[in-house]
Amino acid sequence: LNANDLAGAVDVLKAYHEAEPDNLGVIATIGNVYYEMEEEQDAIEWYSKYLAKATPETQGQDYWNILVDQASMYLHLSDGKADDANYGEALSRLLRATKEVPKHWAAWFNLGEVYKAGDDKAKALGAYKKSEEVADDGDRRWQSQSKIAELEGKPAPPKPETDPHAGMDMGDGGGL
Repeated sequence: LNANDLAGAVDVLKAYHEAEPDNLGVIATIGNVYYEMEEEQDAIEWYSKYLAKATPETQGQDYWNILVDQASMYLHLSDGKADDANYGEALSRLLRATKEVPKHWAAWFNLGEVYKAGDDKAKALGAYKKSEEVADDGDRRWQSQSKIAELEGKPAPPKPETDPHAGMDMGDGGGL
């Protein structure tokens, strides 16, 4: 999708939101589209609307994913400056997420990004190591290991091979 397609999608979703203002899926999707468009302020606004109506108890993992994505947008706005208010917003959200959902890979990984941007290598390394520990797939584990290697001044590990057919039933291979 290009920027025009995404802008058109936002317009359609906003019209839907007017008709169903309590539809959390629509609110989250609008935030996500703005995230993809790198429109940080708009993404934060829609994520805030979602978080104001949602609860971790009812939305579960979706709630935490939105909170982490909102933190990422705040980090982008801060340009990695630890004295910027947006940096503090990112940090506080990620600390909350890692406390409440200690196995949330993206929360730990992004917490590493925040600390790295703030030039706190020790805390960044700790967060990346925790993200490696809780990673639930090889690609996430590799992303964490790559960040750890970068901070330690080591070469990045090789990217894991991925099987494009993993999880698919390819049949028995027999012919007609």
